[in-house]
Amino acid sequence: KKAIISAIIISGIIAIITFGYWKSPWYKIEYSTLLWIPLSIILQGWIQPTLSYCNRIQAYKKINTSRIIQALVMGIVSCLPFFFLTDKIFLIEGYIAGQFISLSLLIPLIYKNLSTKTKSCNLSIQPYINFPKYGTFSTLLNTISRNSVIYILNLFFTPALVGLYTFTNRLVQAPIGLITSSIGQAYFRDASMAENPQELRKLTFSIERILALVAIIPVSIALLWGPIIFEFLFGAEWRGAGEIARYLALWYGTSLIITPLSMLIDVKGHLKWELAYNFVFAFFRIGILILGGLWGDFKWTMILFCTVSVIFNLYLLMFVRQLVKNEN
Repeated sequence: KKAIISAIIISGIIAIITFGYWKSPWYKIEYSTLLWIPLSIILQGWIQPTLSYCNRIQAYKKINTSRIIQALVMGIVSCLPFFFLTDKIFLIEGYIAGQFISLSLLIPLIYKNLSTKTKSCNLSIQPYINFPKYGTFSTLLNTISRNSVIYILNLFFTPALVGLYTFTNRLVQAPIGLITSSIGQAYFRDASMAENPQELRKLTFSIERILALVAIIPVSIALLWGPIIFEFLFGAEWRGAGEIARYLALWYGTSLIITPLSMLIDVKGHLKWELAYNFVFAFFRIGILILGGLWGDFKWTMILFCTVSVIFNLYLLMFVRQLVKNEN
């Protein structure tokens, strides 16, 4: 209830700001899509806590159905006008349509949750203030760090090399994202509901071992036969993408292990530490890309980028393990 009401309040404030901008002399028609922002925020503010509620009650079928239909509607609405009406694609409108359909599927759960009587009617978000206070900026830093890679590489290297990196990263990160997202949600729920330290340790180390075993196979394949596989699947012109996959294999492998387990930092409320970690990580990641670009060697830029990412992933894993060992 608190999350939904907070989303309504925040979106209302943003709607007032957006309306003021719309009526101001600085408004330009090419920025008209910005007017969708308040609606998107309020839809997401209803969807996200409901999905978290579904995760808590293990309603995974509802989560998967909602996400699959959202993705389908988003793709259809975004791309169909390109073929029938205009030469444009409506990405923002498609995203809003996907959110709306997802919300329509979740309305019964939202209604049930809102209508359920709770022991306390206190709607204050003060007990959770550290999540928006530190978590928002931490997520922002992580997003900047992740998405700035392409722009920095584009400053120093040819579009062909940057395209190879983009293709490789999207192709590899897609299945990794599916695994880490699903396991991370389940781990977040079970870790927050662990009844004693021993149960939490057993859960964490068990997932760590399983993910390590899962990661060994794709990492080994990428290191040994990455270029050959990419050439076989996509043609000789994409052999370079396989080389990049080889350079970044250890980063992908360690990310597969640590991403779900890092949920424990949020469970334990170490948000200040997470913000500092993401700040230092972003600084070193961007810095090493700039140094590699000034050096002018794309191969070693990728290797150095992977090395820095692996070091930070391992450090994060050590911190999570320490959290579990010191649990009391």
